Amino acid sequence: PSLLWRVQRRRNSMEFSGSSRLRANRAIVWEALNDPAVLQACIPGCERFEPTGDGLYDIEVGGRIGPIKALFTGSIRLVELDTARTYRLEGEGSGGVAGMAKGIADVQLLDIEGGTELAYAITAATDGPIAGFGAKMMTGTARRFTERFFDALADRLGGKLEQASAG
Repeated sequence: PSLLWRVQRRRNSMEFSGSSRLRANRAIVWEALNDPAVLQACIPGCERFEPTGDGLYDIEVGGRIGPIKALFTGSIRLVELDTARTYRLEGEGSGGVAGMAKGIADVQLLDIEGGTELAYAITAATDGPIAGFGAKMMTGTARRFTERFFDALADRLGGKLEQASAG
């Protein structure tokens, strides 16, 4: 089955969305979102982000979820690309005894006065010990992780036009 189906059928799943208004034009934001070095630098705890071809990347991301610290190894695939407008990231990783995480992020870029609005919708699921922390804690952790990513991206691209919004 597809990754989306697997994410939606799990009980330990979360969904959230938001946006970030960046002080860079859409072409520059698009280029940054497709640059492995930029992505590695912006993903909190990312220790490795290596292209393996055909929009697929092997990754290692370290982090803490509640009292559990783990190094997640996995992959991210960029799919459904509409150049300088939208794409989807599908990812999954294993943190060993900490458990597994899977997710999908749909990203859309829109021209706005002074820059680009980057809108996102994320669906993620966890399994194993990290899934035991409950949806509220996991969603909060995922939101903070996402905010740190967009703050780092904004810093690389000249800053934000206004504070990111979440929905």
